[in-house]
Amino acid sequence: MKKENFGQNVLLILASLYTIFMLLAYLNSEKELVFFFHIISNPGMIALPFALITMDIIAEIYGYYMARKILWISLIAQCVFCLAISFLAYLPDPNEFNSATTWDSYKQVFGIMPRVYFAYLIGMYIGTSLNSKLISKWKVLLKGKSFWLRSIAASAIGDGIFLGITTLLNGLYQYPLPQLLKFAAANYLVEIILLIILAPIANIIANYIKYKNGDSLAPIVEFNPFKK
Repeated sequence: MKKENFGQNVLLILASLYTIFMLLAYLNSEKELVFFFHIISNPGMIALPFALITMDIIAEIYGYYMARKILWISLIAQCVFCLAISFLAYLPDPNEFNSATTWDSYKQVFGIMPRVYFAYLIGMYIGTSLNSKLISKWKVLLKGKSFWLRSIAASAIGDGIFLGITTLLNGLYQYPLPQLLKFAAANYLVEIILLIILAPIANIIANYIKYKNGDSLAPIVEFNPFKK
């Protein structure tokens, strides 16, 4: 396989995985899951470290601007999915299949997708953009070394911003602020643990792609997530 074809194929796979992980986060955003030591975390948030790590690899191999393009494409795809599935959830159902428990549960899960998407949209765009920017800038600063460490640090910062924004927008109307902050802190702790576990795996994957596709240290301009 030619180097260009390999790079393009890998990029398509990584972009698809990023979108899949974010959709998993949407679909599980309202479920609570009890972890060890009675830490209550959101299963949807467990998918977030996988999405961030995937975007880290994209930014590391293909650069910040390609990562931002993938982010925009993914946001559009997620918007279409959330609007479509919410619309389908409220379509009239035949009376003979009108089980209140079944359809109410369906609407409870899928009917809230637009609200979840709006909260995630702001947090994800700012947090993921900053995450990708830090990966790229630190890559130049460290001459391409220590991707695993850069990934953990950048993802921790981007994840913190994402959690802060989405938790407030998505949960402030449901829970009091102290409980919301406690819940966000528990989510953040679980995600940091997952990021530390996933970083060495991402490092192996990134090194393999670099070996097959090559690598570069392109100069990076100042960060502005709203500027083309």
